[in-house]
Amino acid sequence: MIELNDVSYAIGERVLFSHVSLRINPQDRFGLVGANGTGKTTLLRIMLEEIAPTNGEVVRARGIRTGYLPQEEIVLKGNTLVIEVLRDFNDHMERLAKLRRQMSAQPDSRDLLRRYEAAEDDFHRFGGYAYETEAYKVLHGLGFSEADHKKAVDAFSSGWQMRVVLARMLLNRPDVLLLD
Repeated sequence: MIELNDVSYAIGERVLFSHVSLRINPQDRFGLVGANGTGKTTLLRIMLEEIAPTNGEVVRARGIRTGYLPQEEIVLKGNTLVIEVLRDFNDHMERLAKLRRQMSAQPDSRDLLRRYEAAEDDFHRFGGYAYETEAYKVLHGLGFSEADHKKAVDAFSSGWQMRVVLARMLLNRPDVLLLD
């Protein structure tokens, strides 16, 4: 899924790491341990292809979906817990509704039909109509109570906001989940 081949990264003269080779296959779990400032986050960002290595190559399977939870503080505002967690689901629903409206205005458009089919396939890969039920299970599993569902996300501490983001990520079913 993700392969690092002889990857090195340096900032000026300072080499954070060198000659890293790693292959992450489906079902693999890894822990990366090291002191602050040794390049753990940089290595994750290289895996995400946010930054390029100084040397070596990163090979990612085509179409791989990656979730990344950064270590820095996350600040969420403006939504309730449930609305925030269901945001991606609602985006899918809105995309499908928009395409249906366009298709009713242009019923003979093959392009719109292909786009709708692709959006519908994506929606079902994403979890489909079971997504909303799964969201409540994930929230419960992460320690949120039913009373929390209607709370504003900015009322939660930064640690609990991190859990909100983690819930969204888990619901998106990434092929690889990187937790910094």
